[in-house]
Amino acid sequence: MGASREMIDAVKSGDVAKVKALLETDAALVNAQAESGESAILLATYYGRKEVAEVLLATGAELDIFEASAVGHAGRITVLLRDHLARVNSYASDGWTPLHLAAFFGHAEAAKILVAQGANVEALSRNSTANTPLHAAVAGRKTDLVKLLLDSGANVNAQTGNGWRPLHLAAHGGHKELTETLLGKSAEVNAKNGEGQTPLTIAIEKSYEGVADLLRQHAGTT
Repeated sequence: MGASREMIDAVKSGDVAKVKALLETDAALVNAQAESGESAILLATYYGRKEVAEVLLATGAELDIFEASAVGHAGRITVLLRDHLARVNSYASDGWTPLHLAAFFGHAEAAKILVAQGANVEALSRNSTANTPLHAAVAGRKTDLVKLLLDSGANVNAQTGNGWRPLHLAAHGGHKELTETLLGKSAEVNAKNGEGQTPLTIAIEKSYEGVADLLRQHAGTT
C-alpha cells in the first residue's frame, strides 16, 4: 500500500496518531488525494474527523475553494476568489459547489462571502442527489444557513433529481424548527416527491409527531 493510500485510510478512520506519523515521514502527504479525487482535508471533514482535520490544517494543507468552503476558512475563500472569481460556481470532483459545502457544514461567514461574490443559490449538484445548496443546508440541519439562503433568493420549493423538496428533507429529519422556517417562506406543504410522498406522510412514517402536527396545521387538516 502506498503512503498516499495509507494517509487516506488513516484520515477516514480518524487515526490521528497514524496521520501524524505519516506526516512526520513526508509532510507532502498533507495534500494526499483519494483515487476518487477527494483530498485528505475534505475527507476528514466528510467523515467528521475533526481532530484529523485540525492536524492537517496545522501542517499546512493547501486549501482549494472546496476545502476552504467545507472547513469554513473565510479568509482563504476571499483570496481564492480574488485571484479567480469563476471558482465561486465551480464543481468539485464529487459534484458539489463551494456553496453546497459551506451550507451543509454550517459555515455562515463562508456562505455569505460566496453569495456576495455571485455563487448560484440554485445550483444543482452534479451527483446522484442533484440537489441545491438549500437542500444541503436542510440535510445538515443548519437553520441559520437555511435562512441565509432563503434571504438570498433560494427557491424554497426547489426539487432534487427525485423530486424531494427542502420541506421533505426537514420532515424526514424530524426537524421542527427547519420545518417552521420553510413553511414560513411558503413551502408547498402538500407537494409530492418522486415516490408520491408528501412531507406529512414522511413525518408520520418516521413517527415525528411534532413535525406532523405542524404540517397538518399548515395543510388545513386534522
